[in-house]
Amino acid sequence: MDPKKASTPAISLPPSDPCAASHTSPERRSEPTSPGGRLEPGFDLFAHHAHLERRLRSADLVITAEGAIDRSTLMGKGAGQIAARCRKLKIPCLALAGLITPEARAHRIFQNLHALTDLTTVEQAMAKPAFWLNRLAEQAAQDPALSPSP
Repeated sequence: MDPKKASTPAISLPPSDPCAASHTSPERRSEPTSPGGRLEPGFDLFAHHAHLERRLRSADLVITAEGAIDRSTLMGKGAGQIAARCRKLKIPCLALAGLITPEARAHRIFQNLHALTDLTTVEQAMAKPAFWLNRLAEQAAQDPALSPSP
């Protein structure tokens, strides 16, 4: 994934504004848009409209997933953004993925990580995805973060 894509802002403009596409470059974030519009990072716009913080506050545990948890996750992909918000709110966040890079494991943004490549090879995971995803779910279900706090 292109790291720039993860940080490209979304636009919150009136639907009638024909200029929306011209205001997407990151270097123009602080420039005014048409009347009533503003530039916002895409995830923040999603989080606002989805009432994400309220939903997270009502959760005891959050489980998120991606094909790969890697540098781009740490740079702003959705799973990383959710994990960062969970960490701030002190809500455990588990991640499930096809693979997890050493850099992402070291970053510790998630409470715990579970990858298909911890169980099998990429080739086997792709050959029998349902089988390996079930095994990954079984492994994640045993995660200590799922145990009630004393």
